[in-house]
Amino acid sequence: MRSTARLELLDTVAALMLIGGLLLSLTVAKSWFWLAATGFALMTAVYALKGVRRLRSRRATAS
Repeated sequence: MRSTARLELLDTVAALMLIGGLLLSLTVAKSWFWLAATGFALMTAVYALKGVRRLRSRRATAS
């Protein structure tokens, strides 16, 4: 239960980083694209972990 909540929190933080980085890149003269790229990488890792956990739980219940 706790790990699911942590993944959800990490997913939310990654989405905020992605959106914030893109927004800052468009509005501020400096390049904030690195923040968006970090958010995207973090979001990809979170979704991969969620997928692995879902597959494991499906295989455990199918047996």
